[in-house]
Amino acid sequence: MKAILIKGLLIEAVVGIHEYERNMEQPIRINLEMEVDEFPNNHDFNETKFVDYAEIAARIEELIITSKFYLLETMATKIADTLLEKYPISNVSIEIEKPNAITRANSAGVKLIRKA
Repeated sequence: MKAILIKGLLIEAVVGIHEYERNMEQPIRINLEMEVDEFPNNHDFNETKFVDYAEIAARIEELIITSKFYLLETMATKIADTLLEKYPISNVSIEIEKPNAITRANSAGVKLIRKA
């Protein structure tokens, strides 16, 4: 298996079901593992098979900030749909955490694994 990783992507966004959450931004931490068939190489570089992780991070940030999701589950599903539609990846694993959700825990979150 070959995968592109983005770990600890931190985004400040409005997310949550409680009224106080709808009126403030809070940190969201995202870990992604995107399975690819092949890594690009210098000898046979094909831009259509290239996964630009900086572009993916920017796309996810824009999606989260503009959508103002109520549920992390919905957020994970929308991220998976977007990545599988726009990029040459065969599987994606997404972990999304709210670090400040529970006082006595490091974080609370969801994990979604989706195949193309």
